[in-house]
Amino acid sequence: MTNLFIQFYNEGNDRAFVENSNDWGRMERSADTRYDLFQTFVEDSVIVGFQLALAPIRGSRPREQYPKTKTKVMPELSPENVLSRIIRGGDEAVLISTSKEFKGDPFSALPVKIEDLSSEDAVSIVNRFSIFSRVDPSNRRGVMLVVVPTEVLQFPRDSPSATSAIIRAITTSVSGTFDIHGPMRLTTFFNIGPKSGSSLIQLHAQVYIFDGLEHRVGSTEYVFFKSYDYQKKHDMCLACQLTERTSANLADGLDDQRSTFLRSDLDLWEDEHMILRLAYAPLRYAHLRIFPKRHIAHIGDLEGEECDSLGYAISLGDYLMKDILGSFWGTIPEDDRSVIFRQRTDGDFHMLVDMLPVYMGLGGAELIIPLSIHSKKPEQFAKLMRKTMEDLPDYLQR
Repeated sequence: MTNLFIQFYNEGNDRAFVENSNDWGRMERSADTRYDLFQTFVEDSVIVGFQLALAPIRGSRPREQYPKTKTKVMPELSPENVLSRIIRGGDEAVLISTSKEFKGDPFSALPVKIEDLSSEDAVSIVNRFSIFSRVDPSNRRGVMLVVVPTEVLQFPRDSPSATSAIIRAITTSVSGTFDIHGPMRLTTFFNIGPKSGSSLIQLHAQVYIFDGLEHRVGSTEYVFFKSYDYQKKHDMCLACQLTERTSANLADGLDDQRSTFLRSDLDLWEDEHMILRLAYAPLRYAHLRIFPKRHIAHIGDLEGEECDSLGYAISLGDYLMKDILGSFWGTIPEDDRSVIFRQRTDGDFHMLVDMLPVYMGLGGAELIIPLSIHSKKPEQFAKLMRKTMEDLPDYLQR
């Protein structure tokens, strides 16, 4: 597949620079700039948010610090891992839900030696090593959940049904907790592989539910929320426009992004519930983004078939990213990645899910602005991924 990247690298007018040369900035035109419109807004005539600079010549830089000779570091999964022992009834746990049934309030349930849960699809338990206090309202009361399929797996691509079961168990836990306590702050993500920060090899997701719905928001959350509030101010929801294939109604200084934001060559897969596509302005190479077609604010609002579609989209995205990224870096396929839910529980919002590869590639200006500089257009990755989809394994056919 590396040869395919060389082909696309030099294809047509995509490379608007001197061939095989960094010509000291003497280029025919400057890098194209795109904004991630889901984390961008205009304030006092200033465009605020994440931007991408597409500069093909960036790929010509010397790579003497990182020769293409990596060795595989992803450890192998043992069937006797700590989470599978809990599922088989070999240890205590605070059980919150299965994929079908809410079992107990995560803020008051106590650890017990649970029965064998191997017949379930997935379970949600309290993280034993939480950074939050579940019982002390004066000390940032919160709970951390670990959600795991009962099947022993390492990656979402290994089983779409198991990934869907994880989503169902998260939805059951969140909706059950909110029924008791009302909406609370919610953070949901998968960490896959040691480079993502994961300490467990078994495929799992994590959910943080904690107090402080008002007046507490992270800087990344703030930009997404601010962007959405800006969209509402202009009577639009960009995610709905994208999923409904309507024309993008951009405002103020973002007008120049309109013609390419909805471009169909970024699309990879869709069904009646979800769309999987390359991000228009990716944070990292091969950044995939999943959109529910229904206007929902957070994962607790998902319904049955939507959980199945989202689980499949995550599994398919994981599969498509694997060999593409390995070919791009000229190394072994990259397995490490993060799956991040952009959501809101205190008002109107349109949830989306980011699938991001994990690699060390950001520094300097890219951390300050924030800015990312890519030598490949996302539509080039999309073209390769659609080619890969022509020969999916049977279990991923849908």
